[in-house]
Amino acid sequence: MQDEPTTGLDSRMSRQVVHLVEGLAQAMAINVVAVVHQPSQAVFELFDTLTVLTNEKMVAYQGPPWAAAAYFQQLGYGVGSARNTSHAESLLEFMNKGDSTRVKVKPSDLGAAWQLSGSQWLRGNARGTLKKELE
Repeated sequence: MQDEPTTGLDSRMSRQVVHLVEGLAQAMAINVVAVVHQPSQAVFELFDTLTVLTNEKMVAYQGPPWAAAAYFQQLGYGVGSARNTSHAESLLEFMNKGDSTRVKVKPSDLGAAWQLSGSQWLRGNARGTLKKELE
């Protein structure tokens, strides 16, 4: 378990820390759980699994980081759509802001939405999302 292992580091050092931890985890065949607030886009993309929690501590998303933007976009959230905004920043902004004027699912209902259909969406759409990301 790691609590904010990249806090206070610049983006280059943050990437190095995450790469080091990833290498150790693979060498030791262990899982690592890390809490990271506002990672750069480059660091965000290094993680295998992303878990986004609502303010009510419910899972709003759990899956590969590269599929998170597409999942939230289909719910009406503009993840990473603002210029120079990382996906992590966008996720934090709409999870904390609570602006539900143009979205299909209010932030307070994202946990229930994930429980009802999120994992099915991920299984059905993640491959297509990955293909688009690679193109």
